[in-house]
Amino acid sequence: MRHTAYNLNPLLLIALGLALPLRVMAESPQGGAPFEKELLDAMHAAALPGQEVEVAASPLTPWSLPEESPLPNASTKRKSTDQVLKNLVAEVERLQSKEIVTRASYLSTQRPRPALRVGSTTVYTYKEGDIYEAYAAIDRVTDIQLQIGEVLTNPPVSGDTVRWKIGILRSGKSNAETTHLILKPLDTDLETNLVITTNRRVYHLRAISSDWYIPTISWTYPQDEADELAKQIAKQESVEDIQVAPEGLRFDYEIDGGDYEWKPLRVFDDGLKTYLQMPKRLRVTEAPALFVIENGDPMLVNYRVKGDYYIIDRLIEQAQLRVGTNKKVDIYDVKSRPNLFQRIFQ
Repeated sequence: MRHTAYNLNPLLLIALGLALPLRVMAESPQGGAPFEKELLDAMHAAALPGQEVEVAASPLTPWSLPEESPLPNASTKRKSTDQVLKNLVAEVERLQSKEIVTRASYLSTQRPRPALRVGSTTVYTYKEGDIYEAYAAIDRVTDIQLQIGEVLTNPPVSGDTVRWKIGILRSGKSNAETTHLILKPLDTDLETNLVITTNRRVYHLRAISSDWYIPTISWTYPQDEADELAKQIAKQESVEDIQVAPEGLRFDYEIDGGDYEWKPLRVFDDGLKTYLQMPKRLRVTEAPALFVIENGDPMLVNYRVKGDYYIIDRLIEQAQLRVGTNKKVDIYDVKSRPNLFQRIFQ
């Protein structure tokens, strides 16, 4: 289709170029014919003499918006909310379980303390289910000693077999051998766990690689010692009518002080009396005086010396052995031991 030629004014043509797109955007998308007529009318109005142009007629396509995605329905929203709640409940349960296990592990872990040391050996009190810390260092070995006569039933199991090395040695006579586990880390800042099974018990250790180490680790065994002590006490000729049931003995006492020749080997009670087992060499050394600490003050207490034992006819919370004015050993019932602040300022 061909239309009449027009002479166009350039300024009006520019104005049309700016105005018409706005007109297109405002046009209702119902068809292109009304707008095409307006365009031709505008061309007539912009004509200049001497210049001709040809305008080819073509239908204009209506302008339309892009399609929108459908909104989720109520069922989809409900399923999404239910899943979020399930995820939250699962995470809360996971954190609760983690907290329970972490707290139980912390409370059942035995750590090195001055009262649990004999020379360079850290001595733990064996309790089934407890965890024992074993500090090791690179280029050093930690010697873990089992009870005399105790033997491994399986090789020790470690959580990290690449960066930790475990050797097994034995010492002593064949009928009284001691098994030694030699623990050595290959790097610093490592941590793993260790399980040792023997013909008598199971040990759980937490092995830590640090800038210091424990040279030797061993245990005391309250139940075994209770059985043996009950037999020894029953055999003491100078002990009048003392009958001690092994299951009634309680060993929850701590001993603090220098490594004197008269330092007690252990302290225990039978629910009525308190017993201090003294070293046999006490017989040739100066015997210490025994005081009971009441309200922070030392008080003389009546006690008997029978064989290797100091026997107090009562239970104690805190006691002290003295030789002279500077040498002393403190004894505490674990349940009533004062905290660090109290010990500093008492």
